[in-house]
Amino acid sequence: MTQKSGIVLVRSLGLCIFLGALLLAGSVASLSVGAAQISFQEVWDWVSGGGELTEVQEVILGRSRLPRLIVALLVGINLSIAGLLLQLVTRNPLADPGLIGVTAGAGLAATIVLALYPRAASALPIAAFAGALISSIVVYGVSWRPGAGSSPIRMILAGVAVNAILGAVIGFLMTAYSDRIPSMMFWTSGSFNGRSWMHFDLLWPYSLIGVIGSALLIPKLKILEMGEDTATSLGINAGQVRLFTFVIA
Repeated sequence: MTQKSGIVLVRSLGLCIFLGALLLAGSVASLSVGAAQISFQEVWDWVSGGGELTEVQEVILGRSRLPRLIVALLVGINLSIAGLLLQLVTRNPLADPGLIGVTAGAGLAATIVLALYPRAASALPIAAFAGALISSIVVYGVSWRPGAGSSPIRMILAGVAVNAILGAVIGFLMTAYSDRIPSMMFWTSGSFNGRSWMHFDLLWPYSLIGVIGSALLIPKLKILEMGEDTATSLGINAGQVRLFTFVIA
């Protein structure tokens, strides 16, 4: 290990420790903030197992604030993984699910359910996942060329185009079903209000699949960064890797 790489490693570890401590402090602070006043020290003692709360406080923390926090953390993990995968596959440090059209696909599917089938709101997570998946496949299909496969620049351009089209359709549905705009805006804008353990149960399987899938794909994407010729010589199918990356993201 060279001196330069050692310095980079130390800085990376230091940054990870700092961000981890910041995340822990922010998480505990979020548990203490709300209509019911529970001090930071009380929450910290409760989390560390060294303190006791009243029955009402335990209900508030265990059934409301804690599941909301865990769901928020899982969503953050999923978004960060999706962003990392898309940045690697497009070789663009600014790429994210919103740019590629994945977010718009999920939003359109959710908007359709809320506009046309409002009583089927329980199907929103599945519909959003299906919409994001279909949008990813469409973007990949548009960027694919016979004999040449797909390329990062075509993926970005296709994603921007698909994102604009889907955004226009979402706007049309909101205009046509203006009486349901509040529920549409609430869902498409995103909120952790009212999250419970039920939402955690719905979310964790997708998170687990995403973490495992990304762990398997990232080494291949790193090789793909060195060029398609190099990746092909090492037995990696660039087209399949990009397609699976879009699906996982």
